Amino acid sequence: MYLHKELETLTRPEIEKLQLERLQKTVRHCMNSPFYKQRFAESHLSPEDIRSLDDLQKIPFTTKQDLRDTYPWHPYLWKKPSAFTHPVEPPETPLSFSILRKTLTNGPMQSPVVFIW
Repeated sequence: MYLHKELETLTRPEIEKLQLERLQKTVRHCMNSPFYKQRFAESHLSPEDIRSLDDLQKIPFTTKQDLRDTYPWHPYLWKKPSAFTHPVEPPETPLSFSILRKTLTNGPMQSPVVFIW
């Protein structure tokens, strides 16, 4: 019994083709974010450079410090407010999606890291 038979019965080459298509789509979508656009430029990487699954190793990591540096919001959502300014003023341009959930990590000496779903 299958939940999604068309996906669960793919051959290895078909799975890899689907993975590559989805990776390429994700990388193209990242270019909508000034943060990721800059990170890709720093790595001399463009969406067209992703031609195989092996190219995944070229994509720059997003570190915890990157998330801390853009707290409380990722730069493509809002401008970074001054330290400890809450609540954040809404952007001038409405967001094109909904924030379903916001989770913060915490630690005794470090800034929180925000995760938005």
